[in-house]
Amino acid sequence: MWVSQTYLGDVSPRSNVYLYYFFEDYARQEDVPSTIRRMLGDLGYSFDDRVSAFLPMNEYRGHIRKEMMGRFQKFWPTFQQKTPGIFLCRKPLSEFDPTKDEWLYFPITQATITDDEAAREFFDNLHRLCSEIIEHRYEDPKAQQSSFFKALYEAAQLKFTFFGAGVDLKPLVSHFKQRKVAD
Repeated sequence: MWVSQTYLGDVSPRSNVYLYYFFEDYARQEDVPSTIRRMLGDLGYSFDDRVSAFLPMNEYRGHIRKEMMGRFQKFWPTFQQKTPGIFLCRKPLSEFDPTKDEWLYFPITQATITDDEAAREFFDNLHRLCSEIIEHRYEDPKAQQSSFFKALYEAAQLKFTFFGAGVDLKPLVSHFKQRKVAD
């Protein structure tokens, strides 16, 4: 896991999946919750260099926010009032083009921060998704990429919870289990 002063720097080594902790710069999101920090670090560690996970250094939160707003002027407002969350893409943000590249965003609810079971479920689902992306990366990148994200779009379910909204990824996982059996 990278605790960084920038989200737009060069990343080495190259990874298959990039995870970024997105936030807005106001008091409620003053620091990355320790549960999220620990579990995101564990997730990145479990994949070695195939997954790069990024968190902001507290002293550079304002800088990261400004660089994100500057680089992604039309794209960044998509996340206003939907943070904190985990942004997933297959390229470092320094190379990412929101008009061409595929991405997913997972809002972090208050329950994810305060309830260990909810946090574990959130990161287990994120772990499964990273595994699926990595497994299918090298077969036929263009066909696999679009079929994976098409399957995600068709299978994932948006569920409203007491603290906001979440994405249920269980249908996606079962879709790929069925597909592996059929192949």
